[in-house]
Amino acid sequence: MRARANGEMHEKKGEKEERHRLVLRHRGGAMVIYTLLSQVQAAEDTNSGIPIQMVIGVFALMLVFAAVGIQSSISSSREESERQFEALGSVRLEQQRSVAQAQQQEQSHQEAVAQAIKKHPELAASQNPESLRKLANIINDIERDNKLVAEINAAKLTQEREEQAKQQAKERKEQQAKLQTQRAEAARAQAEEQDRKKKARLKRLAQMSPFKRLIMRQPAVTGGVALLLIVLVTGVLWSPVSETLRCSNVGPNADLSACDLTGMDLTGMDLTGANLSKANLTGVKLSKANLRGAKLTGAKLTGAVWTGATCPSGALATGNPATC
Repeated sequence: MRARANGEMHEKKGEKEERHRLVLRHRGGAMVIYTLLSQVQAAEDTNSGIPIQMVIGVFALMLVFAAVGIQSSISSSREESERQFEALGSVRLEQQRSVAQAQQQEQSHQEAVAQAIKKHPELAASQNPESLRKLANIINDIERDNKLVAEINAAKLTQEREEQAKQQAKERKEQQAKLQTQRAEAARAQAEEQDRKKKARLKRLAQMSPFKRLIMRQPAVTGGVALLLIVLVTGVLWSPVSETLRCSNVGPNADLSACDLTGMDLTGMDLTGANLSKANLTGVKLSKANLRGAKLTGAKLTGAVWTGATCPSGALATGNPATC
């Protein structure tokens, strides 16, 4: 109670001092504002004094300082209130502990009195001072015995808790060791299984032919060789096919170089700009064909028919038989 009263008195004193500081601060600010307004009035009356712009700037600066001061005062007041609240909470907690301890002592005393009266009812009924003194001594002995029993029970409880904690720690340790053993056994079993699979694979490889063993052991190399073979075979098979397709594509600007066109009927065909270099044109019918700009370098033209054809130079074939 005394601590709480001191705390409340200290709090009231702090609030009073804070109000006094605020009043002084406000009075000082009011005096400054009054002085500035007087100077402005003098400036308006006599064209002298402090300019209005400076007064506005100073006033704005005062407002900023005032806001900062108010914020600081609020923060300080909040911190002080929190400290006082914590101190008051500690005092109240201590008071509650004291009250609980006193109640426990009173309850123990009442129990001791009840036990003494139950054991010696004749002393409780007697009014003799000597009997009352004996009863008081008996009560004190009972309280002492009860306190000793409580201490022994507390020691036993503490010992039981310690033993329980040790047992729990032992069980946790055994469980961790068991878990580690299980993990080790699982890892060993996994390693044995992998080793067994590896031996079985090696055994199967030993029973295979060398070529099949190479495929199984070197899948990347085998895949690369297979891909290379596919490319080579495809190239070999595709080459004549592609050549046939190229030589059958007769028309303007066609690439017919080195093609075998023996005996083909190209009458009236447009072969403008076609490449016929080194082509075999034996017995080819080129009547009325347009060969303007065509290349005939190295071409074999034995028995070719040129009647009415347009030569590479743009002139018509002449002669009997007509030629270019």
